[in-house]
Amino acid sequence: MRSRVLTGAMALAVAAAALTPVAAQARPADALDAVNTFIGTQDEGNTFPGASAPFGMVQSSPITTHYAGYLYTDTAIRGFGHFFLSGAGCWEQGGLVSMLPTTGDVGPGAAFDTSKPATFDQAKYAAPYTHEGEVGKPGYYKVHLTGYGGIDVETTASTRSGVERYSFAKPGPANVFVNVGQANAKEPVSGSSVRIVDDHTIAGTVESQAFCGGKPYTTYFTTKFDQPFSSYGTWSPDGGTPGSRSAQGGAGLRGAWLTFPKGGQVTATTSLSQVDARGADTNLAASRVLPFDAVKNDVQRAWRRELSSVDITGGTPDDRTVFYTSLYHAFLQPLTANDADGRYYGFDKKIHRAVGWTYYDFFSLWDTYRSQNQLLALVKPDRARDIAKSILAIHEQGGWLPRWAYASQETNTMTGILFGSHRLEQRGAGRA
Repeated sequence: MRSRVLTGAMALAVAAAALTPVAAQARPADALDAVNTFIGTQDEGNTFPGASAPFGMVQSSPITTHYAGYLYTDTAIRGFGHFFLSGAGCWEQGGLVSMLPTTGDVGPGAAFDTSKPATFDQAKYAAPYTHEGEVGKPGYYKVHLTGYGGIDVETTASTRSGVERYSFAKPGPANVFVNVGQANAKEPVSGSSVRIVDDHTIAGTVESQAFCGGKPYTTYFTTKFDQPFSSYGTWSPDGGTPGSRSAQGGAGLRGAWLTFPKGGQVTATTSLSQVDARGADTNLAASRVLPFDAVKNDVQRAWRRELSSVDITGGTPDDRTVFYTSLYHAFLQPLTANDADGRYYGFDKKIHRAVGWTYYDFFSLWDTYRSQNQLLALVKPDRARDIAKSILAIHEQGGWLPRWAYASQETNTMTGILFGSHRLEQRGAGRA
């Protein structure tokens, strides 16, 4: 398994050669505009084009047929998930809490026939889309779904929330499908739940498998809409039930549909937690459920600040895009893992609290130890400090330093890094 968080390991030598003191000359064009988040979404680059904050806990990105979430050559989007990794090579890697805007009646014998369980398979209700007008920039993604009368979907994110804005071209009632029983392709979901909290809010859980053969873990979520939904229902492996407020169980199709009477424009804000349901609520409250454009502006300011830690001159526009997209990928992981109140789920399966620092998880340490960690120490020393504290906390709570740490557990992937031998890395990998 190879994690490609840096394009060609980011080539620290290139970065060092290209560094330019900011005071010495005018700052070049906006680094954020140089990033192309579609790089790596084809030919097994295994990246995702959607929105994330720097080192964010939650992402919002489209799901197609690929196990990493999105394949550029696919023609339909199954939903917009809220957890993704950048560049990882094993199959099980997220796409949790998949949402898709749709139009059409939901009920027995209707366009979405609740008497037929397969109606609620995301591969079946997926929406065709076009690359025309599609946008992928740090903290922002936009795409036009050509199905269901035409729907524009925009995504953005804060550190602990993913936000989607659905703009329906077709007048009248519109739906949002919230799928908790399915995720990215090849991501097993072994259990899930969903419940209607009020006419703006839903919540639930997804139990999925940590990647590279890891153990199942539970993610809690809370989603709040800026418009009230007038009707709803849930589905399970037996089909859909209009008016049902909850569904839960083991593996199988499961989720909820929400119908908005006027359609128009609907914004959804989703927060996650690996601690508990209170954690998801806490993270949602901390995000303040701001208007979409306010969240977008905030996260893009954050990305400009992060990316401007390195200024480069010379080269072609393509060179600049490659460099800043690589830097962008380097600033996606590890992921923030403590809730807004500081609580996090440790490797000893107990709840701890990070006070005055950020606890990180999802460490691809087998190949990033060569370059990414040194880069962060050079250009993001405060982040590097908290990453080091997190690694030491994992050692204290889990019994050893992490190798490929994922969702508060050690996957034991690529254990050969401890010896610094390419041959041992290959043995530890099973796949390189």
